[in-house]
Amino acid sequence: LADGMNAENNPGSYTYGVGVESFEEASKEGHTFEGWYSDADYTEKVESISATQINDITLYAKFIANTYEIIYELADGTNAENNPGSYTYGVGVESFGEAIKEGHTFEGWYIDADYTEKVESISTTQIGEITLYAKFIVNDYEIHYELNGGTNAEDNPSGYTYGVGVKSFGEASKEGHTFEGWYSDADYTAKVESISATQ
Repeated sequence: LADGMNAENNPGSYTYGVGVESFEEASKEGHTFEGWYSDADYTEKVESISATQINDITLYAKFIANTYEIIYELADGTNAENNPGSYTYGVGVESFGEAIKEGHTFEGWYIDADYTEKVESISTTQIGEITLYAKFIVNDYEIHYELNGGTNAEDNPSGYTYGVGVKSFGEASKEGHTFEGWYSDADYTAKVESISATQ
């Protein structure tokens, strides 16, 4: 049985002139029963014993390890190319690649949508379809101001959050000068009046 379990109704012997009409399936966790065979190489399938059969017989149960689907809930992110779409009982999955999402940091895979139980692998004894949820944290970015001897507006933010951005900036001040705007380059070619939500 190779660690499987025989069906309760399968006979332990047979009688010449009677034989056995059929056998019930054996069972094994994480496996599908493929039939009874008269040899350990599974070349000759046995579905019954004829009435004219003589001698003792050994039957070998053939099992195939089950394969189960892995579903990825990506929250609009992109899965790692090498993450498997399924796993096999007895093998599992050693590790998962990181998902990616623009403006976010990947925090790991979880077994639940509330992100309470982190999953880093699938054990060799796991059975059944599994859904993994990608957890992302939105990124915060710093804003550096080059003031050229001036003074920044008090309400100008020191950073911004992806998905929010900055609607507008207050004017810097410098004695004897007029403020002409904020720029993203030292040559003053690209004026910046806001930061978009997708920056």
